[in-house]
Amino acid sequence: MTWHPDREAALAAPLSELSAHWIGVACSCNRMVRYPCKLLAKKVGQDVTLANVLRRLRCEYCKAKPRTAFLTDDPTGGVTGEKAWQIELAP
Repeated sequence: MTWHPDREAALAAPLSELSAHWIGVACSCNRMVRYPCKLLAKKVGQDVTLANVLRRLRCEYCKAKPRTAFLTDDPTGGVTGEKAWQIELAP
């Protein structure tokens, strides 16, 4: 079973604790990206908190900050037939 943190716990958690989760980010230029926390941890560090990652995120195309961000345990958004769990992290 996947750990389902609340918003505050997720933002304070190091990426190493969120390795089974994905972060979803939507930009005002209408692009949506879902990125595995496991790969993000390899890129920026296992001990970096999700809150620190969100502060630094920018759209690859327009360079804007994310319009919205969420944490989920299902990158397909429930397409696989199981109910997707997610919590909103930002605006």
